[in-house]
Amino acid sequence: MDAFNLYNEVKQEYNNLLPNKKVMLVIFHLYQRIENKELDTTFTEDEILKSIKYVWKNEIKTEQTVQFNNTIRSLQKFFLWRDENKGLYSFRPYAELLCAEVAKVLSDTFNPTEIERDFKHIQKQLEIEPFEMWYQYTFDGYRRKVSAQTSVLDRKVAKAITEFRTEINQNDDYNISSLKNIVDILSGLGIQTRELNIAFRSSRQIEDWMIDFQKEEKGVAYFKETTDVIRYFKDIRNKLQIIGRKIDGIKPKLDEYINNVNQQDFYRKFKLLLKYTLDNAQLSKNGEICLPSNIPNECILPDKLQKFLIIKENWNLGQIPSQRSSKVVVPTTNKEASLLELKRCNEQTAMFKRIKQYLNELEHQLNISKEVDFSMCFFEVMEKEDGDVNIAARFASRATEKYFKSKIHQVEIQKEKISYPLYPTITVWKTTIYKRN
Repeated sequence: MDAFNLYNEVKQEYNNLLPNKKVMLVIFHLYQRIENKELDTTFTEDEILKSIKYVWKNEIKTEQTVQFNNTIRSLQKFFLWRDENKGLYSFRPYAELLCAEVAKVLSDTFNPTEIERDFKHIQKQLEIEPFEMWYQYTFDGYRRKVSAQTSVLDRKVAKAITEFRTEINQNDDYNISSLKNIVDILSGLGIQTRELNIAFRSSRQIEDWMIDFQKEEKGVAYFKETTDVIRYFKDIRNKLQIIGRKIDGIKPKLDEYINNVNQQDFYRKFKLLLKYTLDNAQLSKNGEICLPSNIPNECILPDKLQKFLIIKENWNLGQIPSQRSSKVVVPTTNKEASLLELKRCNEQTAMFKRIKQYLNELEHQLNISKEVDFSMCFFEVMEKEDGDVNIAARFASRATEKYFKSKIHQVEIQKEKISYPLYPTITVWKTTIYKRN
């Protein structure tokens, strides 16, 4: 028996599997009518003709019976069952699956809370279920949901950008509020993407579990499956990072454009007002130009008037303040205070040098391991500085500022307090710095 060749099979049946747009829309129209309870799951040929005529209404000029019959006949191969005895039709599984999947893709909503909840669930199940059961049921079902949700998130970003471009192409008809709303939507999506990025950082724990399991004797048989899990989570993290960078890259441009639009909008409205005023102004009998009757003739003044000092020509020179003495006063110096200040400056310079050294050591660790537990680095600096929390705080500030701005690194902060045995009264948020993939 010859092996199944997908390409050859699709090539032969392409027109029946994926008909042209007009025919496919007939299938979707029938599906929508069934979903809306306008049709039963079984229906007559007359109902199919109604859908054909609805979809093709702009192109039908006469009753094209032959073409209608040919269309219905072609759909019976993969899309419609026909009961010869009763003369009724129903959807084949392929048609139901195709329409349902298309409906899900177009109507699916993004729910980051659900993704994070499901992710925690599969982490917990991995600890209590046999790997084979976990992979086939728990992980496989979760994978489809998260992949779909990630796709929805990407589509939402693309949709917001498209809507923005469409809005600004309306020339003078653009709506400032709509533009700002789109930017707000992108900002919200950016926040949700960053939250998911943080949640999925712990997927590295699952990857570590898979790597350790591969080394075990019973894990050798599941090498393909464990590798699949590792690759999946890496792929999800990469997609989230790509979406995040896409939002971070486009949002400043949109903000800048809105600022420009606001200026242009002001000038446009000002010109319209000026043109309207001139076009509708009236000339009074004494030759003065009067504002149109519907514009109030009021003087609009600022809330605060600038006060000026007026100097008259006959200003009395005696009122001018006498000139200050040009004598240079040499300040007295305190030798002891100067020495203390010099000592303070030297200590501060030495402190900055040590902080720079700690930053270099952190950079070296990132180059070697590509991921560093920064919370522990903070306490290690404190220990080296004999418990001086101020120096550790300066080090943390410099490091986070540097790596937050970095394009090749990322800082992850979790709401988990980390303490250190030597300094039990001091806690910091769990912070990880790592290189992007």
